[in-house]
Amino acid sequence: MAAIALAFLAVWFAAAAVRTIRGVALAALPCLAVTFLGSVLYLHAQTPLPADPPLAKRLAGTPPVRVLWILFDEWDQRMTFQDRAPGTVLPVIDNLGARSFTGSRALAVQAGRTPVGGMSTFISIPSLLYGRFIAGAVAEDARTMRIEFAPRGPGVFSAGDSTVFGDGDSVFARVRARGWNAALAGWYLPFCRALGGQVTDCYWDTRYLQTYSARQELAGGRSG
Repeated sequence: MAAIALAFLAVWFAAAAVRTIRGVALAALPCLAVTFLGSVLYLHAQTPLPADPPLAKRLAGTPPVRVLWILFDEWDQRMTFQDRAPGTVLPVIDNLGARSFTGSRALAVQAGRTPVGGMSTFISIPSLLYGRFIAGAVAEDARTMRIEFAPRGPGVFSAGDSTVFGDGDSVFARVRARGWNAALAGWYLPFCRALGGQVTDCYWDTRYLQTYSARQELAGGRSG
């Protein structure tokens, strides 16, 4: 009798489990349909990205020295140099530092203004390219990223000016104003769309799924 009772309970619980799973699956079906169909419709409904501006014409002038400026995002200076782990050998970096200008007390462009957890490439890179502190930035659309500079003066009522990323007095605009050529290669931010008119060559690496640059040659990995 006990064996019969156990068999009955096993069958009953199995049937109840199947009914429960079936009910949950039917209840989740509308949610799954909305999720997958919504994603497909969203991908097809996206408006085409604006084209990158034409690159600047090459100038005849030649700078007295060639400058290669490399920015490494999220590179920890302290752990690379003064607090490097024992046994870690970086001969190329050490050799470069030995014959170059190095700063051991440099601050991040957002230091003292933003907690470390809130620091972002979205703010720091434009700050470096314009040589000014940035109070905030917002992407208004696929073409426009507006940045607001921090006030120059210490006054409470002093207000900073703003510009669109790519306009104004960027380092590339200053280089071109002196009659020199500049090239740019990067990723994450839409550099070629924003700064393409100030450089003679531009390359953007599509490391993210977002196709920030609409130029086919850039998406294919060739310079503009």
